[in-house]
Amino acid sequence: MLKSVNKSATSEKSKTHVIHPKSDTDLIKEVDVHTPLAQADKDSQAAKNGSSKRAELCQILHNVTDVPLENLKDESTLEDLGIDSLMATEILNDIRVELGLTVDLTSFLCCPDIKTVLAYVDSMLCDDGSEVHESSENTIFTPSLETPTPDTIPEDSVPADDKDVSSGEPQSRPSITSAYDSFMAIQFGYDELAKGTKASNFWAEAYPEQKRLVLAYVVEAFTKLGCDLTRLRPGDVVPEVHGLARHKQLIRQYFHVLEDGDLILATKESFIRTDVSLDPTSAEDIYQAIHNLWPQHANVTQLVKIIGSELAECLTGQKDGLQLIFGNRGNKHLLEDMYENWPLLRTPTILLGDFLKNAFTNSTGSGKFRILEIGAGTGGTTKYLVKYLKNHGIPFDYTFTDISSSLVHAAKKNFKDIEEMSFEVLDIEKAPMKEYENAFHVIIATNCIHATRNLKQSLVTLNKMTRQDGAIALVEITQVSSN
Repeated sequence: MLKSVNKSATSEKSKTHVIHPKSDTDLIKEVDVHTPLAQADKDSQAAKNGSSKRAELCQILHNVTDVPLENLKDESTLEDLGIDSLMATEILNDIRVELGLTVDLTSFLCCPDIKTVLAYVDSMLCDDGSEVHESSENTIFTPSLETPTPDTIPEDSVPADDKDVSSGEPQSRPSITSAYDSFMAIQFGYDELAKGTKASNFWAEAYPEQKRLVLAYVVEAFTKLGCDLTRLRPGDVVPEVHGLARHKQLIRQYFHVLEDGDLILATKESFIRTDVSLDPTSAEDIYQAIHNLWPQHANVTQLVKIIGSELAECLTGQKDGLQLIFGNRGNKHLLEDMYENWPLLRTPTILLGDFLKNAFTNSTGSGKFRILEIGAGTGGTTKYLVKYLKNHGIPFDYTFTDISSSLVHAAKKNFKDIEEMSFEVLDIEKAPMKEYENAFHVIIATNCIHATRNLKQSLVTLNKMTRQDGAIALVEITQVSSN
């Protein structure tokens, strides 16, 4: 079932290209001219005078990462500061607003430490004709190919299942009588809840218009990329669309969107144009006509426009989808609102809360129930469940995890007043930490497991972390959507 949700997720592994330079000179010659490495010669002049924007840049880093200003040292690495690609987009947005500089995301992430970031900003300021003052040394670097390993766990440590998350002291845990019976009691509750959340009739009413909007954006994007369907006659082979290598599978998926819209037909070797006429209405006109029709789905429709209107640029690398969403606070809040309040996600979250209440109420023993959330993202599911359990007086320890350190960092700030919560960066495709084995009463994964590269490994890992009396609660949309 999970494979059917995202068939392309396991069809092709992403490739990583690593350059092993023989010397600093060779390295500079091989990289793109806009990276910090290629800027080394330009940096030398700027670095003689130092960074005039150090204070402003450090303030931006402090505002986004919450790291005290006094701890922002030249040798501090992006990893030390907990900066990943998502958090980097926020930093680059602030740099654009505060310093008037547009920094490439890939270039920024190539910087090994703050010193290099400062040197790179200096080089851009010099390119812009800005003056630079203070002094510092020139910076050139070779990327580290080493992978950090977790600290070794002492053999005599007390199993996490017997520890209190906040104090670390041993404690007892209750046992769930039957997670299966608890699920059976609520399994048919979705339709009734959907009436209250206004999720009812989405597929029949709102989705066809959203699908039409997505189709229009794909047609327009492909036209920009040299695949103009208006110029093709029925039976003509549809031209290939070229974009970044990492978007190969994504472009293939957009061909399937055209196929789902009956505009093209798949053959053994390619796609051919059908005799179905194109909708002459522009994507923008469709958006203006539908975005107020269903207010409960407006957040999704707006997100479709944000990416759809820049789709061609995203596929070619002129713009970055992550930056469009996470680099703009308004767009980021829109995404957070979707995960928390969109009816198709809100409804299963409410049902999940009822399942947890049933399972925890029907239990034996005393102590706190231990919950792990995988791919918790922006915390939309978390916020509801934590509040729901507290309102019902159910004792629990809630571990919030995500593969993105940026999202985990944001959650620490958003949920800082909830003492029952702890936060960890977790990759579900890797073997679990020893203290997580057989540790959790319930593991929650909302719309994330299907997107992992190895479903078998992901599910095996989840199983290893679940107690014998526990359960894994997967929330997934199983009907393929064009959105």
